[in-house]
Amino acid sequence: MGELTSKMHEMTSELLKERLYMNLNYRRYLIVLDDVWDTKFWDEVKQLFPNDKNNSRIMMTTRLENVANYANSCSPPRRMQFISDSESWILFCEKVFGNYCCPLNLKEIGKKIV
Repeated sequence: MGELTSKMHEMTSELLKERLYMNLNYRRYLIVLDDVWDTKFWDEVKQLFPNDKNNSRIMMTTRLENVANYANSCSPPRRMQFISDSESWILFCEKVFGNYCCPLNLKEIGKKIV
């Protein structure tokens, strides 16, 4: 992993963007964008995530209603109050896995995300 990281530091941002897109293309992924404060950020990153209609998800958290509305998600933004860890886990699973249970091999990383 260290070798990969050092190579990434030598790449231009355009090459990194291209590599990210190519690595996500035709794969199922979950991207979490936490604490987004600016609509410009979404404009800059949204083209990096291919929409191959394979049930990939991008979850964005923000405290700003205009940023949440700007992203044009397929479901309306949720206005949230602080919730418990168990409530966070339930919401996360509902949004990411829908009517299915979290696969066991993703449970540990999912809990870290929450």
